[in-house]
Amino acid sequence: MTSEERAHRRACIEETLKELGAPPAGAVELPRDCVMLTSIERRFAGMAGGVTMEVGKRAAAVLIVDGTHRLATEDEIAAYHADQAERKAAANTAALAAEGRAVLHLQPSERRKK
Repeated sequence: MTSEERAHRRACIEETLKELGAPPAGAVELPRDCVMLTSIERRFAGMAGGVTMEVGKRAAAVLIVDGTHRLATEDEIAAYHADQAERKAAANTAALAAEGRAVLHLQPSERRKK
């Protein structure tokens, strides 16, 4: 990559950071400074597409400029959060089972709903 190409890439990253509303350089990124991205399939690189993740705005800008990721849609974000909730519940159940505890998921009876 030539110095001109590197300068252009840096300029693109900085522009993307402005669009994402990233904190100034050197500032600590907080969880609210994260964005949801989805990977773009790149068969020649062996990269599966459709994987949604939460990343800091600075990392997001680099991934977007490099063309490996895009901003996630609302449906992809909802699916990501549902999957994370399922994984957390499964991990909690496994941790309790390792301690010899059981988790019971009770459904309210029809009689109690009235």
